[in-house]
Amino acid sequence: MNTLSQWAYHAISKHFNKIVKHEAGVLENQDIEEIHQMRVGMRRLRSALDGFALVLDLPERVTIDRVGKIARVLGGLRDLDVMNQMFESLFLGLPAKEIEELDYFFKTLKQDRRRSFTKVKKILSANIYINLKQELKSWLDNPKYSQMSNVDINAVLPEILLPQVSNFLLNPTWYFSPGSLESNEYKQSLHDLRKEAKKLRYNLELFNQGSNDNYQYYLGEIANLQTILGNIQDDIVLREFLEETCKSEPQSTVPVLYDILQKNYLQHRQAWQECLSRFLTLEFRKSFYLSVLNQVLD
Repeated sequence: MNTLSQWAYHAISKHFNKIVKHEAGVLENQDIEEIHQMRVGMRRLRSALDGFALVLDLPERVTIDRVGKIARVLGGLRDLDVMNQMFESLFLGLPAKEIEELDYFFKTLKQDRRRSFTKVKKILSANIYINLKQELKSWLDNPKYSQMSNVDINAVLPEILLPQVSNFLLNPTWYFSPGSLESNEYKQSLHDLRKEAKKLRYNLELFNQGSNDNYQYYLGEIANLQTILGNIQDDIVLREFLEETCKSEPQSTVPVLYDILQKNYLQHRQAWQECLSRFLTLEFRKSFYLSVLNQVLD
């Protein structure tokens, strides 16, 4: 496997098969891991379609926007499952009085999940998903490419990956002033950077072959950053959901839980600041670019 088209086919086939494999499990609604795996498949498929766009000749209804729309619906359900898991783990050490106070919160969470699952069932039975699946299957049976199909992957790998590295490192989140860290604009920017990190990691992982230790290191750094930003996002969502659903101020209604959430948030913020101190150095960035330039696929 050494041409651009071969790698494109490999990526699309892999992610498409993952999506189809977990579809029935998602609709059975018995195992939350099924929704997670199908969502990951959709996200990685979207990244592959974007990363290999220069070589692909796809059917009209196979688009990044369509894949993204389906992924967002799956993501809404997955986010609620993650929230439920986190709160259940937090509740283990709470006083009985606080657990009782949060009964309404759990009922609201369950209602939101039922509504979200209905949206998932609806989109998986809609033309947007059915047509996407049928046309991707047809393309995989008879793939079509641009004139770049036979280009050696190693000749263009830096050009595929470096623009994504640049977009990630030029994200404005890296340069926010310390005084704006609690603003809604900053929270949204953190969320956007997390999405950029996911997209970059997916494509770095796709080409994670060979003996380039620096490449492995930066892949690990991106994965670590993604985890930290995910923790911060979860902290924000949990706190906001708690504030919206509690009958009164959570600081007074569930003080132990609220204190735990605040401490977690501060710890995750500290981890983010440590990431900033590494990612903003010139040496780190230059070495990151060089690791991609030196990556060779066997």
